Amino acid sequence: MLEPGVDFLNHGSFGAVPRGVFEAQTEWRRRIEAAPVEVIARRRVELIDPVKQQVGRWLGMKPNDFGLVTNATEGVNAVLHSLRFSRGDELLTTRHVYNAVRQAMKFTCARSGASYCEVAVPMPARSPDEVAAAVVGAVSDRTPPIADH
Repeated sequence: MLEPGVDFLNHGSFGAVPRGVFEAQTEWRRRIEAAPVEVIARRRVELIDPVKQQVGRWLGMKPNDFGLVTNATEGVNAVLHSLRFSRGDELLTTRHVYNAVRQAMKFTCARSGASYCEVAVPMPARSPDEVAAAVVGAVSDRTPPIADH
């Protein structure tokens, strides 16, 4: 649905969905607006469960082992708020981090006393191993493994 001549590359943030997705979103908005309490409050689980079944099969996961979020920032916030960090812990990301995620990580650090660290990834990267080496090389004994949380 983009204007001719527009090449939209920022698909991680918002907008420029395929026409079929736009039409499905519009139909769901109509259904919700027609009966918000019925759809959102009463039928939410029965409507979402089949989707989670399909996504779970595709990912090789049990539907109860994951949740659906509206975007990556919401997902990162959900994870950050579900973990407990302590003074001296370090949250690690790359300098390519999406700014909303950066701010969520910094907020988590300020609240817990942990420190925030961004790793420089070589650009241009010559291989995936080079990127992985930069990130793994920045992990320290202050970087808690997620499994510990």
